[in-house]
Amino acid sequence: MAQKLVVDFVRDYLNQYQWTTGLPAITLYDKQRINALTVLLKSEPQNGLVQAELDQLAFLLRSPIERLPDDVLERIMITSSAGYDIYQTTSFPYVAMSVSRRWRMLAYSFPRMWSNFTMQYTVTGKADSAILNRAVSMCRDIPLTVSLKVLRELRPVQSALPPLDPGFFDPLWKTSSLWRSFTLHANDSSIINYFPPMRFPKLEYLEIKGCRLGHQYPDSTTLARGAFSSAANLKEVLLLGIPIIDPGSLPTAFGWATVESYTTFHHQQGVLKACVNLKSYTLQVPHDGLRDNDGAKNGIVSVPVASNVFEDSVARIDYPSITALTTDNIVVFARSKFPNLQQLACRMTPPSGDYPRFFESVRRTQLGNLNRLFLTIGDTPRFLTAGNNAIPFSCVELLNEVDQLQPKLAFLSLRLRGQKAFSQLRSVLTALIDAPSRCAHLQELRLWVATDSLEVPKDAQWQHLLPELLRKRPQTFRRLDIEFTPKNRTRAFGIGALALLVFNSTIQVVKKEMKERGMVVTIRVKSNANNLRQNLL
Repeated sequence: MAQKLVVDFVRDYLNQYQWTTGLPAITLYDKQRINALTVLLKSEPQNGLVQAELDQLAFLLRSPIERLPDDVLERIMITSSAGYDIYQTTSFPYVAMSVSRRWRMLAYSFPRMWSNFTMQYTVTGKADSAILNRAVSMCRDIPLTVSLKVLRELRPVQSALPPLDPGFFDPLWKTSSLWRSFTLHANDSSIINYFPPMRFPKLEYLEIKGCRLGHQYPDSTTLARGAFSSAANLKEVLLLGIPIIDPGSLPTAFGWATVESYTTFHHQQGVLKACVNLKSYTLQVPHDGLRDNDGAKNGIVSVPVASNVFEDSVARIDYPSITALTTDNIVVFARSKFPNLQQLACRMTPPSGDYPRFFESVRRTQLGNLNRLFLTIGDTPRFLTAGNNAIPFSCVELLNEVDQLQPKLAFLSLRLRGQKAFSQLRSVLTALIDAPSRCAHLQELRLWVATDSLEVPKDAQWQHLLPELLRKRPQTFRRLDIEFTPKNRTRAFGIGALALLVFNSTIQVVKKEMKERGMVVTIRVKSNANNLRQNLL
């Protein structure tokens, strides 16, 4: 957002001022005054008053952009150039070089401006290697943040795919010793097999998202032993859609001992044992339609793996270093111990809506000093489900289970989704009001309402919910966040208007209560279309 604002700001001034000098069109009087002062200064070179007036007039005629000091200008360039596309001439670095000679010279002499870039390589298209060479040369010896997208034309399995051009990336591979962060998104992960042996002494962040295409799997052994075998300073690793052909090769190849955050589809106990300093672990269940921002049009899908893991087949392992666990299938860890775990996030509803079995698995997982819990509630189970045969489980029962699981829980986040999200919202608030002793140590409550439904229970006393919640909860309760996230961009306005209508009568009362208790309450609507939030309270 900040980058777009700065680019628009620069373009506005490009429309008002000359492209080459950055000077505005001056009037005839200004020209005559400058000429007169110049002639007078030549005849009286020691006249300080004339020189001061001439300097002041020249400064006032300069565009505001040209008046920016170098340190401010450098900060703008760093912020606005983050993740620029080297093939888009409308990206900020290219626009900045067109503002004035001063900006152009500063851009050439400021390699940090060019060190955070992204590029997209389409196999069936014609990519200009000269542009890549130029982008790499502009970075020089600055640590690089590289984001690479490799796209192939989606064809039937029987059709032959055009070969990749490994030589195209040679200028980029030669800079691997400078990489601090590398992100690869590909709808054919076989690109990994083309990676030459490289050294990554500075690499701290590695993210690879891919899939199979035309039954061509990348060889994870190549990934481990070849390309990233020297990455000894990794801090965060995301491997999504990469089949682990030889799990034994990964622990010895990567610098797992330094990894603090790891995200994957494949639960490999050998990898976790090697991650002696692991703080955050995310295990996702792959499903059709794994997407990033361009996933829908790029056809990025995940590699399916078996997710029906039974507790009897799970090994008993201790994970003493992990403090944050995110998983879509808690059963995988039913016999594990997390003595220092502080945060647990379960982003999907339990299979078939079986919340009792879900909480039983959570209780069997020894979670240490858990004080932050993220759960998802859905009226129609998704992904690993058995149709609509969800076991009835009320929000009151869920909060009771949470209270029994960890009576001293300080932070609770509930994602409410489906056609009954508004009913669930009312039920959660009512359950906390009716029993102040339930989750008595709760300090923060975050409710994410993900729905496109405009149906609100008419019998709900919405105007009393928030004031009653603030009055009846213990004094330790300090923050309440409610965010409405419509999935359909056309429903963003309707959901926002509905949320405002529901809570409008309580806003002033809540604000007064907030001020007296020194707490924070936010109610807002987020639009997925532009990632903007409209604050209602």
